[in-house]
Amino acid sequence: MMTEPEQKPDYLKQVVLPERNKFMKVIENFILTVEATGGVFCNRKGLYEPVGDREWIDLGDVYVEACRAIGHEPMIVDDPDEDERGEYEEEDEVDD
Repeated sequence: MMTEPEQKPDYLKQVVLPERNKFMKVIENFILTVEATGGVFCNRKGLYEPVGDREWIDLGDVYVEACRAIGHEPMIVDDPDEDERGEYEEEDEVDD
């Protein structure tokens, strides 16, 4: 008994993946953008923070993953809040 080939759902028929070179170009541009703003550093919690936007931690982690995916050495710099003795400078507290 012959079976019919499995039909793809309509939503899968519409998916068209770009060429691999386009993916690489996007990844390379992303990496270059993070590096142009100073790279990333590993904070006290072990998370990578972009130097250019320290609150966007997930961007730092994705940058490191993207670098590793294409075999590029990530630009990981020293923590800007850590002095040469390995101690952290106190942040100024603001009273409301």
